[in-house]
Amino acid sequence: MKIRTCIHRASALLVVLALGACQATHQYTTPSKVVPLAAGESKSFQIVAGGHWRNTGIQLKAGTEYRIIADGSWRMSPHCNQTNASGEVLQYTLFCQDALNTRPIVAVNFQTLIARIGPAGALFPVGKHLEFTAEEDGVLYLGPNDNQAWLFDNTGLLSVKVTRIDAPPPVRTARRIEPARLAAPAPKPPETLTQVDTGSLDFGKFHALVIGNDIYDDLPTLATARADAERIASVLNTEYGYAVTLLRDVTRDQILDAFDRLRRELDEDDNLLIYYAGHGWLDPDADRGYWLPVDARRDTRSRWLSNGDITDLLRATKARQVMVVADSCYSGTLTRGIKIGSEGSGYLKKLMIKRSRTVLTSGALEPVADSGGGGHSVFAKAFIESLAQNNGVLDGTQLYSKVRERVRLNADQTPQYSNIRKAGHEVGGDFVFTKR
Repeated sequence: MKIRTCIHRASALLVVLALGACQATHQYTTPSKVVPLAAGESKSFQIVAGGHWRNTGIQLKAGTEYRIIADGSWRMSPHCNQTNASGEVLQYTLFCQDALNTRPIVAVNFQTLIARIGPAGALFPVGKHLEFTAEEDGVLYLGPNDNQAWLFDNTGLLSVKVTRIDAPPPVRTARRIEPARLAAPAPKPPETLTQVDTGSLDFGKFHALVIGNDIYDDLPTLATARADAERIASVLNTEYGYAVTLLRDVTRDQILDAFDRLRRELDEDDNLLIYYAGHGWLDPDADRGYWLPVDARRDTRSRWLSNGDITDLLRATKARQVMVVADSCYSGTLTRGIKIGSEGSGYLKKLMIKRSRTVLTSGALEPVADSGGGGHSVFAKAFIESLAQNNGVLDGTQLYSKVRERVRLNADQTPQYSNIRKAGHEVGGDFVFTKR
C-alpha cells in the first residue's frame, strides 16, 4: 500500500562497513502487574535505544484517549546522527545503517519512537508527541524504529510520559424529586439537522478549491490523489451546487494564485471549502506542517506551503465559513483539539451568523494511506460516501463523526476535526453542507 508520507531526507548511501564489537541489548523487567490509568492520570518511564520492546504496564482501554510525550535523544548506530523521538535529522551520515532501508520496521523516519498495543499488535509511530484513541484493549508497548536484530549498537534513551486525557465521568448527586414533577410531560426529543426546515435560512453561496497532486518532480508518485480530487469536485458541484475550482498536479505558485483569486472574489455571504490531496511534511522542532506542491524539492522549503501560509489566507478571507479538508501526511498539525457540538434548528440559525474556520484532516501526526478505497484513498472514500448519503443538512461535526468511523475501520489512521487557531474562528461556528 502506498502512503502519503513526509519526504525522507536520507539519500541512497554506500553499503555499511563491517560492525565493530557488539554490546548487549538492554532487557526490561516485566511489570509485576498491568493496570489501567484513571482519567487525567500519568505514568513516566524511560525507553532505552538498545532495548527490546518495553512493556509499559499500562492497560489501554478501547475508545479511550491518551497522550504520549517523549523527550531526550538517542542514536541507532555509531554511524548515525543523534536524533530526538521523531527521528528527525537533516542528513544521515555516510555509513548510517539506514543506507539500504533494511533496519526500520515502520515506514516512518528511522530512529522514531514507535508503539503497539499488545506484544504482537499493529505498529504505529509516536514521535515526540502523539494524542490517539485506543482502538482495542491491550497493554502499551514502546520501542525504537530499528530492527530488533540491530539493537546492540544503539545508545541513548528517552524520557516518556503517558497520560489518559479523556474527561472523567460526571459526578452524579442524589436530589429530591418534587411530586409535581412526576406528572410533567416527557421532554420533546432534540431536533436533528436532517429534520430542520431550511427554507427560510440563507446559507449564502458555496465555493470549493479542490487540489489533487499525483505527479511530483522530486518526490514519489501517488496513486489516487488526482482521482480523489476529481470525484470530490464532481460531488460538490452536482449534488451540493458548489462553484468548484479543480487543480491537478499544481505548483506552489499556482496554488497561491488560486488562493489570491478567492480572497479577492469572496465576501461575507460566501462559504469556501478547500480540499488538498497530496504529499505532506512535518517539521517537529517548529511544530509546523507543510503541503508539498509538485515542484517541492526534498532538501529546501522554498517551494513548500506551510500551515502558517494557509492560516494567513483563512484569516484574510472575507468568506463567512471556511473548511479545510487535508488528506496528506501530518495534516493533523493544522488542528487543535477543540470539539464543536450541534443541535437542531436553533443551533443552525445561530451558526449561520458565525464566522467559522475549521479543518478536517485524514490523520493526526502520522502517515496516511494513499489507497485502500477502491481507486481512492481510505479517507477520500469515506468523505465521498458521507456526503453522498446526506439527504439534508450536515454540519462539519456530523461529517467528521461519519468519516472518522469509516476510516478507523479500514486504516491505521484517525481523522481529526477542530477549529483553526488564529484564523478568525468564532466560538460556536461550524461549516454546513446543504444538499440540493
